[in-house]
Amino acid sequence: MRHCLLLIAIASAINGYAQHTDILDTTAIQKITGIKGVSNHGEYKITVPQNDLNVMVDSFRIIPAMGLGTWVGFTPTAKGVMVMGDIVLTENDL
Repeated sequence: MRHCLLLIAIASAINGYAQHTDILDTTAIQKITGIKGVSNHGEYKITVPQNDLNVMVDSFRIIPAMGLGTWVGFTPTAKGVMVMGDIVLTENDL
C-alpha cells in the first residue's frame, strides 16, 4: 500500500510543480514523497527497498539490492518533468 501512496504523491508533485526548467526542485520532491533521493547529472532518483519481503529462488535468498525495490527517477524536460521507474508489489498490495 505504501507504494501506491508513493505513486499518488509523485503524481501530485508532477502536476503541481511541472514547469519548464533545467533544474529539478528536489526539495519539493523530497517534501512531497518524504524520501531523500540522490542527484546525478541533473536527474533525481528516490529508492524504496522492500526489506519486508522473503523471496527465495532455488534455496537462495533474494535481497532488496537484487531488484526488490521501488525506484522513481525524475528528469527535467522542455515541457516539465519526465518520471519513470519500477514498482515492486506483492499480491496483497494489488
